[in-house]
Amino acid sequence: MQNWTRIAYDMIRKDGRVALITICRVQGSIPREAGTKMLVGPDIIAGTIGGGALEHLAIRQARQMVMTGSPLVKHIDVPLGPKTQQCCGGRVELLLEILDKSHAPLFTAIEEAKKSYSPVHMITALTGDIAKKIILDGPASSQLEIKDSQLIEPLADKRMPLYLFGAGHVGKAIAERMKNLPFRVIWADSREAEFPNIRPDNVEICLADSTSEIVAGAPAGAIFLVMTYSHQIDYAVTAAILSRGDSAYCGLIGSKTKRARFLKRFLEEEGLNQEACDQLTCPIGLLSVKGKDPEIIAISVIAQLLEKFG
Repeated sequence: MQNWTRIAYDMIRKDGRVALITICRVQGSIPREAGTKMLVGPDIIAGTIGGGALEHLAIRQARQMVMTGSPLVKHIDVPLGPKTQQCCGGRVELLLEILDKSHAPLFTAIEEAKKSYSPVHMITALTGDIAKKIILDGPASSQLEIKDSQLIEPLADKRMPLYLFGAGHVGKAIAERMKNLPFRVIWADSREAEFPNIRPDNVEICLADSTSEIVAGAPAGAIFLVMTYSHQIDYAVTAAILSRGDSAYCGLIGSKTKRARFLKRFLEEEGLNQEACDQLTCPIGLLSVKGKDPEIIAISVIAQLLEKFG
């Protein structure tokens, strides 16, 4: 569940407190992976840990904690076969925590930590009288783990940064379909009027005339999609991306002819070598998906990215 802190804050404002359920360890066949979270209030549920008897058991216990205010922390071990009669047959450890308005600064700190590209992790006590969480800088395991009765959870944003240049028809179609996908989208264009008022939470608008600065400021391993209103801008942005040599994907909208013309200029005018030019994907999207409508192109491009990075 993405943005669980914002949802938790809204539920706390309504009801005073909320139960946070986290899958903290799994073994064998299980419905959801470690790190999965859901929120339970007196009459609202957000997210899922996989449904079925396991989820019903967790909701029942979490709701009792919310209604009575006790206990505030509960760590339970659930064998799916004997305990819930689920056919998965695995084993799940759950952490149930009661959160209230006193945790608002923690929510803010978590949201800030998730934006970081530096190693950041959160340590949660599995036992105690109250929910205790601290955020620390520095490396931790890339996966959630339990150590010394503590849950250690990496917080740095796991979504791949995706730089989308261009707010035209295809750019809009791609951006509006990014909701809940594993990408953090930086959507760049100099034309403020082209950006919609409503967009997915993981799409950030970058209104800027200097595309070169945006490219230069991107982290290594980023995804780039180039589809501006101008071939000249397309050329300059793509050249800057390929010159870096460290992108995970550089996609340029256009035909094979456009690719050939751009590559010829990259080699002759920009001094790029063949290895750098070979990193360009153009045309973009899955070749098996036909159609020229912006929505079809968007789905084709997103499917290609999910195939590579999802």
